[in-house]
Amino acid sequence: MISEKLTPTDTKIILNALGIDANGKAWQTIKSPLREENDASFGLNVETGAWKDHATGETGDVITLIERINHLETKQAVDWLKKHVDLGDTLHKATANGKVKKIEPFWNEYRKEFIKMGMKRIDKEPGHRLLTIAKEYDCLELATLQKFGCGIVEKWGADYLALPYATGCQLYRREGEKIIKSVKGSTPGASFFGIKQLAGRDTLYIAKSPRETMLLNQLFSESADVVGLCTGEQGNISKKQFEALRNEISASKYSHIYIFLDCDTEAALKTALSFESEVRKVTGNG
Repeated sequence: MISEKLTPTDTKIILNALGIDANGKAWQTIKSPLREENDASFGLNVETGAWKDHATGETGDVITLIERINHLETKQAVDWLKKHVDLGDTLHKATANGKVKKIEPFWNEYRKEFIKMGMKRIDKEPGHRLLTIAKEYDCLELATLQKFGCGIVEKWGADYLALPYATGCQLYRREGEKIIKSVKGSTPGASFFGIKQLAGRDTLYIAKSPRETMLLNQLFSESADVVGLCTGEQGNISKKQFEALRNEISASKYSHIYIFLDCDTEAALKTALSFESEVRKVTGNG
């Protein structure tokens, strides 16, 4: 059944979209969303979508709840659900003749709600272990994470810091060592992290990752703009990154551009020099 594929986060997103406050855990008793009543008699599991109307004896799952609230047939209810949650279907599909179908934007309604809920968790859980680690290991302040629209999200049975950018979302946590993953469908080569925060100052700093971007922003927020690569250290810039960076640089007329990349090994130095060459091409100083 399709309802069995839903995570607790998926279910809460669906319930919120139906106009039901889905905060809290497991079973709750609320006023019925199916009829008017003065006293709450509707049992709802906000993690699975299972429900029971104690006044009428009716029971159901999240699909039947969508059917009843939106007055839909089952197939229509399933289609409505798929518009609000991501069930893992790929966004890049080739047709039989080799052509590629139109690619949907990464930030669909489901993912927008996903990161919004993650941002709320940062506000509500300032003592969360992930935030403590971000402070201790990366020197990242809570206000900085909030400024860049980061959130705490649950994926694969664990909490991660979600670091959003224009065409995707990077997930970060530490379990003895650094763990970095990307949300399925992310295309990091198509954008930079933090480009929305550029304010057209005199100096631009380019960092090698989202975490370095936020750290540099903390250090130089009053004197320089900071933008970063979406996935670690790279030696090249994609066409879309080239165009985005060129547009920002030409519009803001930066007089100084600095690149921050690790050069502690021969391979890292080679990557840094290659990336510097790419940026020079963007600025016209190749």
